[in-house]
Amino acid sequence: MIKGRGTFGLLVILIAFSTTGAAMGGLFGSNGMPAEWVERFGDVSKLNAYAMTHAVQLSSVTISGRDLTGVKLPEASFDDTRWKEVKFERGQLGRSHVRKSVLENVSFDYSVLTDVTFEDSELRSTSFFRARLVRVKFVRCKFNGVTIDETIDSDVEIANSRILSSSLSEGQLRATIKGSTIIDVEFTDLTSPSSLTFENSELTEVDLSRSTLSSVILKNVTSLKTGVRNGKIGKLEIEGGEVAFGLSESSIDVVTVRKARIRSMSMDDAKIPELTMQDVVGTDNVGLYRAKIGVFTQERCALNDFRPRMATIGRWLLKDSSLVNSKFEEMKVGELVFQDVTLGGKLVFKGAQAEHQQLSNIKKLEDLQLNIEGSNISF
Repeated sequence: MIKGRGTFGLLVILIAFSTTGAAMGGLFGSNGMPAEWVERFGDVSKLNAYAMTHAVQLSSVTISGRDLTGVKLPEASFDDTRWKEVKFERGQLGRSHVRKSVLENVSFDYSVLTDVTFEDSELRSTSFFRARLVRVKFVRCKFNGVTIDETIDSDVEIANSRILSSSLSEGQLRATIKGSTIIDVEFTDLTSPSSLTFENSELTEVDLSRSTLSSVILKNVTSLKTGVRNGKIGKLEIEGGEVAFGLSESSIDVVTVRKARIRSMSMDDAKIPELTMQDVVGTDNVGLYRAKIGVFTQERCALNDFRPRMATIGRWLLKDSSLVNSKFEEMKVGELVFQDVTLGGKLVFKGAQAEHQQLSNIKKLEDLQLNIEGSNISF
């Protein structure tokens, strides 16, 4: 009889423990969370009071379905955590690390994050709408469906990460992205002060349209179906890499291209006061239809399928370069200077005009087909 009672009592205890553990696991993960943390995450005022005197440190837990609106964490560490359906809105997060974690449907909207690093983490359908991000870093992270829109005076660094189907648009954003893969991402309608730097990265279907940017830097980048339309850029620098990048209907103060391979570049109807290309190893499909260019300098460039058709150019210097299979119909140049230039393939200068021209040491290849009908440029 006593043995039976003991067995029954033990069974009741096990059932009660199992039920409590399941409830905690549903909220905070299979490893659960100490009771004091359960209480704090259920009452933001208690969590804020604790965080005023202690750094928040949590590991190997799940935070699910919590409303932490207005939370203030001056210093925190989250290791091996899973965040799901969490509101961290209108809050403050400073001097913090989020490591080896997964954030799914988490909202940091209207919050301020300062000196925060996300490392080896995955962000899914996570939002930073109208947040202010100050020295925020993402290292070896995966983005999918992340929204970093309408940010306020923000600067972020993303390194060795993968960014898919996300938006970083309509805000004031200074972003540096290194060693990353970026696919189907929008940086559209950014406002001043904003700038974008991409280094040692792969860009596919990246859209910068209608953005106002002090600078765009592409260094050792491979890009496809990428560019800006109707944008305003102070300085565009392309160095190294293989680039397909569009600039149609945009205004760019200074464009510099060095030691790069141009797969495709549309500058149709663009306004560029200063355009420089140096040591360009090859071009395909470069269009400058009706572009307006002030000073155009090309040195040591291999130009193919180059088409400044109906373009207006103040001064064009082409030096130590080759020019093949290109079209210049109805182009207008104030001062045209060709020095040590090799011409080949089919070149069409039909209707092209130059007010002043200086051509020296021009070499014509055997396959040259030159059309200068209606042009005053003579080779």
